[in-house]
Amino acid sequence: MGSETGGGRWNRLGTAIRLRVRTSLALLSLGAVLGLLPLALIGAELYVRHTRVLEDADRDLHLVMRLDATRFETAFRSLHQVEAGLANWLRSEGVTAPGDLSRRASLPDFPVILRARARELAQVSDLFVVDGDGLRLAGSRPSPSAASSDDVPPTEVVDPVGGDLVVVPGSVDGETALHVLLRLRGDRGAAIGAVVATVAAPWFDHLFAELEREAGTRVALAHVAADGRRSIIAVSGGRSRTTDEPVLTATGAIVGLPLVLIVDRATGAALSSWRGHAIALGLLLIVWEATLVAGFVFIRRQRATVRRADVARRRAEVRETRGRRSAEERALAVIFDNDAVGFAEVSLPDLRFVRVNRRYCQITGRDEATMLGGLGPGDVCHPGDQASLRARVAGLDAGGAVEAEMRYLQPDGAVVWAHVGIKVSEVDDRGRPSRLMAVVQDISALREAMERSQADREMLRLGMAIGHIATFRREMDSQIFDFGPEAQAMLGLQPGVDRLSMSEWGAFIPTEDRAQVRREIAEAVARRDPEHAYAFRFVRPSDGAIRHIETRTRYDYAPDGRCGSTGVLIDVTETRKAEGLLRLSLEIGRIGTFHHDFTTGLVHCDATTRMLYGLPDVDRPIPADEWFDIIVEEDRAQLQGWIAIDSGEGRPEVSRNYRIRRVDDGGDRSCNVRVRYEYGPDAKLIGATGVIIDVTDQREAEARIAHLARHDALTDLPNRLMFRERLDLALAGARRDAGFALSLIDLDHFKEVNDTLGHPTGDALLQEVTTRLQGALRDTDLLARLGGDEFAVIQADVGTAGEAERLASRMIALLAEPFLVGEHRIHIGGSAGIALAPRDGLDPDHLLKIVDLALYRAKADGRGRWRFFDLGLEADMRSRIDREADLRRGIAADEFDLHYQPIVDLATRRVLGFEALLRWDHPERGLIGPDAFLALAEETGVMVRLGARMLARACAQAASWPESMKLVFNLSLVEVLANGFRETVAAALADAGLAPQRLELELGERALTVSPEVTAVVLGELKGLGVAVRIDDFGTERSVLGQLSRFPVGAVKIDRHITAHLEQGHNAAIVRVVAGLCRDLGLGLNVEGVETEGQLAILTEAGYREAQGTLFGEPRPGAELARYFAGLDGVGPVAASAVGSFGEILADPPVVREVGPERRIGVSVPG
Repeated sequence: MGSETGGGRWNRLGTAIRLRVRTSLALLSLGAVLGLLPLALIGAELYVRHTRVLEDADRDLHLVMRLDATRFETAFRSLHQVEAGLANWLRSEGVTAPGDLSRRASLPDFPVILRARARELAQVSDLFVVDGDGLRLAGSRPSPSAASSDDVPPTEVVDPVGGDLVVVPGSVDGETALHVLLRLRGDRGAAIGAVVATVAAPWFDHLFAELEREAGTRVALAHVAADGRRSIIAVSGGRSRTTDEPVLTATGAIVGLPLVLIVDRATGAALSSWRGHAIALGLLLIVWEATLVAGFVFIRRQRATVRRADVARRRAEVRETRGRRSAEERALAVIFDNDAVGFAEVSLPDLRFVRVNRRYCQITGRDEATMLGGLGPGDVCHPGDQASLRARVAGLDAGGAVEAEMRYLQPDGAVVWAHVGIKVSEVDDRGRPSRLMAVVQDISALREAMERSQADREMLRLGMAIGHIATFRREMDSQIFDFGPEAQAMLGLQPGVDRLSMSEWGAFIPTEDRAQVRREIAEAVARRDPEHAYAFRFVRPSDGAIRHIETRTRYDYAPDGRCGSTGVLIDVTETRKAEGLLRLSLEIGRIGTFHHDFTTGLVHCDATTRMLYGLPDVDRPIPADEWFDIIVEEDRAQLQGWIAIDSGEGRPEVSRNYRIRRVDDGGDRSCNVRVRYEYGPDAKLIGATGVIIDVTDQREAEARIAHLARHDALTDLPNRLMFRERLDLALAGARRDAGFALSLIDLDHFKEVNDTLGHPTGDALLQEVTTRLQGALRDTDLLARLGGDEFAVIQADVGTAGEAERLASRMIALLAEPFLVGEHRIHIGGSAGIALAPRDGLDPDHLLKIVDLALYRAKADGRGRWRFFDLGLEADMRSRIDREADLRRGIAADEFDLHYQPIVDLATRRVLGFEALLRWDHPERGLIGPDAFLALAEETGVMVRLGARMLARACAQAASWPESMKLVFNLSLVEVLANGFRETVAAALADAGLAPQRLELELGERALTVSPEVTAVVLGELKGLGVAVRIDDFGTERSVLGQLSRFPVGAVKIDRHITAHLEQGHNAAIVRVVAGLCRDLGLGLNVEGVETEGQLAILTEAGYREAQGTLFGEPRPGAELARYFAGLDGVGPVAASAVGSFGEILADPPVVREVGPERRIGVSVPG
């Protein structure tokens, strides 16, 4: 019995040992699978992504290469056009033989012409001409340097095999360059020389700098010789790579030239995004493996504890239980104290958090107490991912684990993307999961970078594949259309509108097109088509124009059926118009046909040809002699000669032009004939079939266009082009001692005529001006209109300045006389600048520049006069240019601001409001008043924009003042005369929320005399808005008192120059007279520049109610005034020593009082 008992014990022990071994092997197998499977998956993912990244980079590199090649092709095409233009000009100059080329190149004007042509191209460093031996004859550069290679191998010039355009490598100043040759051919087709354009290394460096796309990308240009060898011409930045550095390379030819563009990029740069992804996955794998190791350590310790408990389960049951729990707590503490990764333990089946670490709380945006207070994963997960999470958890078994990317929604609405690994950490006695362990890593930054990179790459690839076409995107959730700037311009959307809903988008599509588009889209989506193209018309909201649009769309489908899209919009309006015009021309164009049988000598033609020739409408053959008799005699002989040459050379097709004299009415018509010849077996001409096109209207239009190209359309005077030609001729004569005078005339106040009376009246006025000026000139003089209100006169055969002065005086006097245009009697006037040749120079550009300087001096001296050029004008102009540039810079940098000076009621001593005074806070010159820049701002036109900005700012600041305070704002004349001034004032008031009754606008007295009609209209519009207007600087202009009643003004302000001398002379009597006049007219009174109490006493006695000046306070920045009003509550009387700031002149309510022994004016609160 004992033996059996011992054997059974050993059997049970063996069974237990075998179970433990099998369990250990199972755990080790599971650990190997869980540890190696993610490693294999991540390795496969990295390999696939590595291949895809390199393929995408190679494709992008080829696209970049093609775009860069297009830039080179455009640059060389423009260069070729200039060379071809120069070659055509040489042929027009009679250069048909080598001697002709040498003689023409030796003339002194030839380098000037070459320099002018070279300046048209930024890429050309030298433009020169070589003879048949490749020797330089003349060039745009004065003389080549020793390091340059300007001579060209003769074979490149006279080679009969190659084309006319040749590219030859060379050097300029010791650096690599390209010579682009265009062969010049004589009458017999032989090369007599070449036009050579040199493209030097600096231009390649500049272009390469623009072509650089990404770090690690290099661009090179190579020349391909006839034997196929390549020589590098230029490399971007002169960079080189190490020989063992792997690169991606794209090569493409420059169309039409023996040049190759090579673009390469370091493979390491292309794989930068892949490395970041690999690092992120590696970190995730490390975290996973660490979690597995910790889990297996935990399980191993747990099993050891169980074994120890089995050995002494009864003697130390309580102690072993406490030890097991202590071990579990220590293992979990190690895991949960990891701040790099979030950990959470969840109980099942209620899905509630049991334990979370600090990092998990940061990811979910909640504290630990909140998380453990009854929340579960569904409470912190994004609503869009909750269903997916529940499905994954439900599919877990006892040993299951899942990984996923999901979103967490924080309480403030922020969304955090995370990579989540979930594993069953505990099962119940039935083997069902009872607890889960989640490992969470924040991947928001990585996800955002990947999504942004993918979206940018997709948009770039699509745009480059289709061309420079507008793009759009329709969001999947909101179904909102997003448009780029190109689409906004194409569709005429309002500025700032870059998104449209489906209904807004459809509202701009005509009804008949809208239904078709919706049907096509619905059918494509139903079929789940990946791409779809459709066309429709679109009504631009900006101008109502109808545009024809073609759309090519790529759809993205969500599992729940939602659909988003990305696509391009192509404006094909012009194509549609061209197609319509082509169809119309084919329907109504008079294009006749004929067949000439040289064997029978008869010509057969259709009805259109008979109608064109004026032949009887009888379908019969016409003898060849009668057929040719219809052609004008001189054209007939030439045409017959061409037929003999064409047939002798065996040409298959030709096109000729000739004139006919119609048989029926003798009218002349111009024809273009396009013929296809037929030859017999012996190469003899046997027939000709062709079409005859009536091009009479075209020829007449060409003649008219040629005239319009050299004449002004409005006045029929020579335009700038013809003027330059005549100026060149006059200068050529001046070089032979035939002097002349050049006058530049500018009309005064013409812009006001256009703005007030309209452009039709302005055009009619220009025609009247032309008639008057032509009447003052001789037949040998030239009057030209250069544009706008600017005219030029070339006065021939002028020997002295007195002759030019007499003509200028006569023209200025004629312009000063009133013009009667329609019902309007218009006064304008003019100013003139004069230069004499050859005294002032023989270069046309120089003459135009100095005569413009003289005109500027004439206008600056008061208009209505003329001035000769002198050397001092150039310094004045440079100074003005500098000041204008500084002014525009200051406006762009927002260096202008407003200071405010109080306006005081002299009777109640209360502050009524503030006048806004413009100041320029110059970074170098300090605070500058308007006297230093106002005239220049008005003259250059920037005052309108600056004034509108300052008015809006003043209204916005005044809106924060107490409602009893009014704002006074100064206006310049150019602002009042500008279009839309009423709307500018209304917008400033509306945007600031300022009542119109609180705004008073001050207008200088000069406006009542310069443009009284316009001023009256504008002031009436302002009065209609409820805005008061007062006349500023009263007393500085003549003849204004009698006109005050004509204008809707409410007050006048006495100028500070009168106030300054109020205590001396007769100025006190003047202010009393003005006060009485204003009382009689019902006008308010204000005076500025009050500085002393004596002045204040005189004004008070004269009955003035309002005043301002340094006696009441210096102008201060608006920010100080705002701070004062913000702290106004509870402010007591202000002491006399506080005079000088806003706190010194304001209180609530503001009252002026006399304080101190000096009797200065301060401000206090009553009581």
